[in-house]
Amino acid sequence: MTPAVKRQIAAAARAVPWSAASRRLERTGSRADALAVIAVIGRRRPPRRADVEAQLQRAVAEYLDVALPADAVWTAIGHGGGGKTRGAILKGMGVKAGMPDIMIIWRGQVIFIELKAGRGGLSRAQKAFHDRLYLAGASITVCRCLSDVHVFLGTRGVPLRARVAV
Repeated sequence: MTPAVKRQIAAAARAVPWSAASRRLERTGSRADALAVIAVIGRRRPPRRADVEAQLQRAVAEYLDVALPADAVWTAIGHGGGGKTRGAILKGMGVKAGMPDIMIIWRGQVIFIELKAGRGGLSRAQKAFHDRLYLAGASITVCRCLSDVHVFLGTRGVPLRARVAV
């Protein structure tokens, strides 16, 4: 096996570390195990929308830490996951269904951002809560990528210290 093929096989094994074939390949380096890993990659499911939204939220968090002016504050609003029991606990603590993912306060403006992956839409609870926020005077939008966040904050007059690479 050539070094280039070995590197490709190692990369394939890292791509699906949860498979038994990947673990065997790391130990043995055999051609049969390499073919098994390639077969697993072919059956791999695409990432769930929740995973893609989590990746987007992490990217937005990193961006906001760098881009927002010093007199702005922001937070992510963690209100999901954990099943019915956690949902009941959060509801008892006052967490409202439909609350957007990100809240930014800058010079008296309250700005909310709902992050959605792909073509994901708003739930009824989100639509209703967004309407209430708008009536209360907040700015709110749905963003599907980092550049959407950058553009929206620009329309609100927030002076950004960083740009999004396209």
